[in-house]
Amino acid sequence: MAERGVPSTRAARATPEATQSRQDLNRRALPRKEGTGAAKRRRGEASTQRRVVDTLVKKAMLAVRQEGVQTLVLGGGVAANRELRERAQAAADKAGIRLVVPPFRACTDNAAMIAFAGLTRLARGEDDSDTLTTSPRTALETVTRKGRGRRVG
Repeated sequence: MAERGVPSTRAARATPEATQSRQDLNRRALPRKEGTGAAKRRRGEASTQRRVVDTLVKKAMLAVRQEGVQTLVLGGGVAANRELRERAQAAADKAGIRLVVPPFRACTDNAAMIAFAGLTRLARGEDDSDTLTTSPRTALETVTRKGRGRRVG
């Protein structure tokens, strides 16, 4: 399963490097049960965050290399994580690519952003209900680069 906010391709998920990072996350991210004290719990949470950030950055940089892009964008609520921002910037600097991260105030849950955008359009009197259809089988446009399957469009 791909992490939210990280560009990912099926090819990236299928490589030994990506598979190993998932295995590392599963094996080492969750702290061992050493007690229920607050300090131990905080250490476990910090350890989990480090592993998740490691995996997100590693997979993002793998996707950057595989796709040959020069810019990586962090978005959504996960982009508010300071450790992720710092580690992604370090990795981008090392790879010689540009990292784009929105200001903290713009790093909100994606569903909330979509709902707010719809609310503001509705408040302006805009209504697309006559022209929109929904389908779980909607094809992605040709500009998307997800997966190795046939491009539609």
